[in-house]
Amino acid sequence: MGKISNNEIANLKKVRKVLTKPLRTKWTTQLKVKQFTVELMSEDHKYHFKLYMRQAVLHENNFSCGISLIEDSENDITLARYNGSSHVHVNKLDGQRFDFQCHIHEANADCLKVARKIEDYAIATERYKDLSGAIQCILEDYNIININLGQLISQGGLFDEL
Repeated sequence: MGKISNNEIANLKKVRKVLTKPLRTKWTTQLKVKQFTVELMSEDHKYHFKLYMRQAVLHENNFSCGISLIEDSENDITLARYNGSSHVHVNKLDGQRFDFQCHIHEANADCLKVARKIEDYAIATERYKDLSGAIQCILEDYNIININLGQLISQGGLFDEL
């Protein structure tokens, strides 16, 4: 896709996304972080995506879930990441600071033009307080239609030790 415009990003956000195969993956733990990833595709099979979720075992506010566009086997573009309140975030673009607040990073043409990353800008949110809430928001915001929060949690392991 190369350079990506804000209109293309908006289209990627609203396109309906479905699982590429039945949900059989389990939550895994690596370096005290539980994680889970599923592959998605647009209903027309034109785009492929990765939905990922992470939760620190020792800190309930240290979590994130995000969605990436998979361009090829080596490159993917993070479209959004919903972070927990475990850290301070400062926007490099405008200097706004969020002290231990949940916040959402979303792709835009300006940030992707520079580094192909979305780290430099976020907005604070009160739409969620934990990973379950963040997952529910991303499922709704990014039009992921054939999966629900209950399915993700029932895959085992997420809340066993928290």
